[in-house]
Amino acid sequence: MPQNRKSLAGGEGLKDARACIPFPIPKNGHEVMWNHLTHYQGKARFSRIYTDLVDAAGSAYAVSQIDFWEQEPYWQEDRPASSPYYNMYWMCKWLFKSPARKAGEAGEAIDPINIGEQERKAYLYLPGQRRIKLAPQVAFDTPSSDGNGNWTYDETWMFNGSLERYDWKLIGKKEMYVPYNCYKLAYPIDDKGIFTKNHVNPDMLRFELHRVWIVEATLKPGARHIYKKRVFYIDEDSWTAIWQDIYDNADKLYKVDYNVTCQNYETGDLGAFFAEAFIVYNLNNGACLFGYPAFKSNGGYHIHDVKRPESEWAPDQLMTANIR
Repeated sequence: MPQNRKSLAGGEGLKDARACIPFPIPKNGHEVMWNHLTHYQGKARFSRIYTDLVDAAGSAYAVSQIDFWEQEPYWQEDRPASSPYYNMYWMCKWLFKSPARKAGEAGEAIDPINIGEQERKAYLYLPGQRRIKLAPQVAFDTPSSDGNGNWTYDETWMFNGSLERYDWKLIGKKEMYVPYNCYKLAYPIDDKGIFTKNHVNPDMLRFELHRVWIVEATLKPGARHIYKKRVFYIDEDSWTAIWQDIYDNADKLYKVDYNVTCQNYETGDLGAFFAEAFIVYNLNNGACLFGYPAFKSNGGYHIHDVKRPESEWAPDQLMTANIR
């Protein structure tokens, strides 16, 4: 692996990095965030994800269920340079199973390594229109369709996509208690006992003392986003963004997000540390959003190194039966 790997285009892209943590000793906020964006999570995976919402009154109800496919071309060393996906680091595809009004809706997003030169490729398939369309809105602060408007697309797994709208400042690192090895919550037997009023049951959420790198993202002048400032806490051992504090345009703490993390031993000899689930606490309206993999009886979570054929990532495949 070349030793001169570096970030490009103001930190918004990578050069000479592949199948590695690009910046083991990061020098700035961009480098820390690239470690998060490219950290190892297996080469390919499938999950069936439920998202539930606890409202301010303490009532819990289902928001959505999706089937979710991901691939990490960045970690697939055998992918030929001639592949159209060679310079992509993350590919995902989703299919809505519920609610009924969205069942059959599908989409995909593919992120390039050099976001400064290429944009995310995103598409949506809407069953009612029976057509596939480009979806540049599947990014940044557009409300994510699987969260009923309670979080943004770039809030998925704490942060994903382009770094272009924020200035990224490395604050430093410290030891703090963060969600870690949360097996009880990441792999629940059923949904009984997960929720209490206004928050996830603390008896199911486990914390450990870990060293984290702290990065402060401040909205650039003239850039648009509903979040003015975000503070990320990124685990030094795995480079997973585990926690973030989100501030609104009035500089008021708006949200607190957790990634529910643990080791996943289905990744073969390598193993991987995963954000298996996520929690979003909205401090403005008192709501709590929780996304988690389906119980094993309903399909569960699967990690595998068998990548899906490149033909299945063509946009026109979103409306075919092979993902239904």
